[in-house]
Amino acid sequence: ACGAFHDQFSTNHPNMWTALMKAVVDMLIFLYAIGMPAVGFVYSAGCFQPYCLAFTFFLVLPFICSQHLVVELSNPFQGNHDVFNVDSLMASTEQTIFATLRASFDHSTVDNTTALAFGKDAQNESLSVGPLSKVEDQS
Repeated sequence: ACGAFHDQFSTNHPNMWTALMKAVVDMLIFLYAIGMPAVGFVYSAGCFQPYCLAFTFFLVLPFICSQHLVVELSNPFQGNHDVFNVDSLMASTEQTIFATLRASFDHSTVDNTTALAFGKDAQNESLSVGPLSKVEDQS
């Protein structure tokens, strides 16, 4: 039954939508890069205007960073650099599968583990969870 879901958890968005959004963002960046220096130019400040250049850079930077972020998150395990440590993910998945398969066969271990998880002592079965659990008899 799980074979039908093989490699379906990392499918990409439709290619047409992705290409359209990339084209829209690229056109917006182009318009900002061309239009903002023309709008922000002050004639009395001289030929080189660092404020206009910096404003255009900081206006375009979030769009460029978001495009690179979307590309990186579309397939995070691709590439030569080690961004994600897959070993811990595989080890935790293997431990979870092992515990799930073992739980149906070894009932004594499951009972002791459940008792310890809920604060019960395995010998006397008294619940001891927190300071209010041991209520003394006031009579």
